[in-house]
Order: sequence, then C-alpha cells, then structure tokens
Amino acid sequence: EMTVEAWIYFYDDNDEEHFFVWGTAPVILGKTNQDKLYLFVHSSDDGSKTLTGSTVMYPEVWYRVAATVSESNDVMKLYINGTEDASTALDSDYELRHWGQSTRIGRDCHYWTCGVEFEGIVDELRISNIARTTFHEDNITFKGSATDQSGYVAAYSWTSSIDGQLSTQANFTIHESNLSFGNHTITFKAQDETGAWSNPKTINVIVRSFPYAKITSVEPWYVNIGTQVNFTAIASAPDSANLTAYLWTSSIDGDLSTNLTFSSSNLSYGNHTIIFKAKNSRGEWSQPYFANDGVGFVLVNDIPSASINDISPNPATKGEGRAPPVDQHTFGYWAFRESTGTEAIDESGKNNNA
Repeated sequence: EMTVEAWIYFYDDNDEEHFFVWGTAPVILGKTNQDKLYLFVHSSDDGSKTLTGSTVMYPEVWYRVAATVSESNDVMKLYINGTEDASTALDSDYELRHWGQSTRIGRDCHYWTCGVEFEGIVDELRISNIARTTFHEDNITFKGSATDQSGYVAAYSWTSSIDGQLSTQANFTIHESNLSFGNHTITFKAQDETGAWSNPKTINVIVRSFPYAKITSVEPWYVNIGTQVNFTAIASAPDSANLTAYLWTSSIDGDLSTNLTFSSSNLSYGNHTIIFKAKNSRGEWSQPYFANDGVGFVLVNDIPSASINDISPNPATKGEGRAPPVDQHTFGYWAFRESTGTEAIDESGKNNNA
C-alpha cells in the first residue's frame, strides 16, 4: 500500500518526464508528452503496470497530484486537485517488488539509469504507507441557508465580484485554484417559488499567494578563488502583492546578497550550494529555490600560495670585477689590476698581499 502526493509546476517542453521515483519499490510518477499524469509500478512476479490520466495539464500552472497503489483492494489510481483522474485494476495477487534503491525527486532515474531531469518544480511531496482516498486539499467551502414562511426556497445564487457566478447550490466547495487572486465580494441570495429573490448577503474572501522565486543563471559555475561570479534570478507575486526583499545564500558563506541580481568575487573555496528566495509586502517568503541542474552550484577552486624565502646576494653585481664571496675557507683573493704594477692586493680583506 502506498500514496505519493505533491504539488507540481512544469514548463512547456512536450516531453515525457518523471518527477518521482520511489526507492522502496519501483513506483514512478510523472507526466506524458501530452502533459497527462502517468504512473508506473512493477512486480517481480506480475511485471509492470502503467496508468495514464485523462486530464491534460497546462504548463506553468500549479497542480496538486497524487497516486495510490492498493495491493489489498487490487487497484491503482491517479488524482488531480483532489479529484480521481484515472484508475485501473491490479491482479488479486499483485505485489510490488521491494528493491531498496534511492528515492528520487525531480529526476528521471530508475533501474540504475538516469535520464532527463524534470523541467519544473516539485513541492510539498508526501509518501504514505496506505492508499489514501482523501487528501489535504486547498479547498474553500461556502455554506448558506434560507427560509420562506409563505412558500419554499426554490433556488440559490453565489456570485463573486471578480469571478462572477460560483454556484446555484446552498452549500458547495471550490478548489482555491478556481478562484482568481484578489479581494472577492461574495454575494449569496435565495429565490422562492414565485421568482422573488431575498435581499443579498455579502462577505469578503481574500485569495492570495506566496511569492515565486527562481534562479536563472549562476555564471561561471567553476572559478578560481577571487574570480567574479554573476548571479541572476527572477521573482514574482502572482497575487500582485509588492515584492519587498530578496535573499541569496551559500551553503559555505551564508548570506550573499539582498539584490535580485549581483556579482561577487569573495566566494570562499569549496562547492557552494546556492539558494534564492523572495519576500512580499505581507512578510511572506517564497519557497527557497534550489535547482538540482547545475544552476544552483558554484565550485570555487583554491589556487597555490607562493612566498619568497630569500634572494642572495642582494644587491647583485654582474660583469667583470665581481669578487667571489669570502667565507671561512677563503685564504685570499687577488684580482689582476694593471695600474698596480708588480703588486697584487688581497681583496678578500685578509691582507695577504703579494
């Protein structure tokens, strides 16, 4: 029995990609090249099974996805935003193979082979040892009621000042992704059997978002110590809140900068993991962005350290006329001097004149 849940956000690349590979058993969750959810499982005795979802997901949109495998109920299922998207039956004796490999998130690795990395973001991933049927959803529930002493209530209406008509039920639930960002004035009213509407009741509902941050470039990624490295990122507030702060950090040097882009020549020696995040005017930080694709690393190479121990003699004289050095073994030094006639002067300082 198992469940994997996650938020995913992918880019428009039209590739089949896997964003989760379970290490306990061969369970792979990803998307097809048609941007539908995809589940792969494997049994040593009964082989592999695949399940493809029915919903086409759109690039650059957050989706809450889930996959379940139930050996006791002989079924595996896919869910998108809390709604079942596909299911298929398993053989009554189907049992997942247990292989004890590494769990991979955001990378296409299985059977000891690694392929392309997931071109997107995976967040808030949870693995469970049961096959869940309900999930923690970001839903908003609306409840209303009405009475009519002279007749009965025949209809209801919920409207949003931003999104228009929401429902014609007294009570309903909507996923927050179906509400636009902003301050909604929600209006509720009821109608009787004669067509008469009640006075409308209103309430405000605010739908907002955390900021989004992404590292786009860290170049060059391999440098000698003291060399300039350029850091570039993007950040946005999907709900139109103002961005008020940025923060770059290094796993070695700590905080690096509070600018969206910057350059530094002061990185310490070592392999730096670089993380970036942004904050909005409500004081809410984005998820720290780290890309396991080379963008988030800087390898700083230490250079050799050299020192001059001695230069001797200093000053040095070149050409004729140089006297050899005098030490304890020197008896004397006589240089030929034409002007002295028949006398040679000991220039060693030991006065052995000849």
